[in-house]
Amino acid sequence: MRHVAFALISVATALGLAGCGGVNRSRYVDRNEAILKSLPVFPGAVARREFSTPHYATEVQSPNGYTTTVVYRVPRGTRSGQVLRFYGTQLARRGWRSGIASVGAAGRRRMRRASIAYFARGRATVAVFAATLHAVRGRHGDRMYLLAVDHRGAGQLGGARVG
Repeated sequence: MRHVAFALISVATALGLAGCGGVNRSRYVDRNEAILKSLPVFPGAVARREFSTPHYATEVQSPNGYTTTVVYRVPRGTRSGQVLRFYGTQLARRGWRSGIASVGAAGRRRMRRASIAYFARGRATVAVFAATLHAVRGRHGDRMYLLAVDHRGAGQLGGARVG
């Protein structure tokens, strides 16, 4: 469970931006949501919750961006690999590049175990976090995955290139 909490924090942090100054929350989140609406949804999955979290540059107090995340419930028996393959195929058809951040061998092993996939297109970044299919259960034993978007991720994930 501790690994899942760490991975959830990592997803939000990995999509953070370096920069300065605050941004308009409403406009920023609206752009994230427009990308989310254009993305495919795993067959049979149902959106359960959406939230946006701010990210900060270390030298400023105002948020310099937001990551918008949707939590999806999937049908029983769905495996993380199925979700990741679905997004890998579908997003590649839409021009998204896939990759794993260059975080070193130990980090890559943790990311594979955590079932996280990252995608970039233009300035936008998407993360699919499917570890919750095995580690966390919602009410009534629901199985979940997360889809996180930052429209200004600029192909960077926690300072590492995607692709």
